[in-house]
Amino acid sequence: MADIIKFSVNLPPKAAPDVASRELTIVVGRGEPDVRSLGPDDVVVEGLEGLQDEVVEVSLVDIDDGGNRSEASTASAILLDTVAPPQPGALGIEVLGEEFVEDEVPADDEVPADDVPADDVPADDVPADDVPADDSENSVG
Repeated sequence: MADIIKFSVNLPPKAAPDVASRELTIVVGRGEPDVRSLGPDDVVVEGLEGLQDEVVEVSLVDIDDGGNRSEASTASAILLDTVAPPQPGALGIEVLGEEFVEDEVPADDEVPADDVPADDVPADDVPADDVPADDSENSVG
């Protein structure tokens, strides 16, 4: 499958006030020249296309009101695919069911020593910093 690249040709403004018409020649790949007659103020030609990776050659000649033709201005480029694909559509998340799982309760002998509840710590193991100096701080008066 071949990709078709769409492109346009941007033209410079006419270089002299007596330009009566312009002639643009477009060659895509090894195709036949496409010669287009343009108005004197035309600055863009749209709706062009060619196969991806083909070479495009363009030339522009300005023609004055006496029929004199300018020297050609030329350019060439490779039709590269530089256009990213569109953003994918919206994603969806579907909940398919539910499964109940029992919470695992560790056996008493599996509880680490630092996880022992404070009520179970013997009084002589409580550091002196944690014991109030006197009860007056905690009394309501």
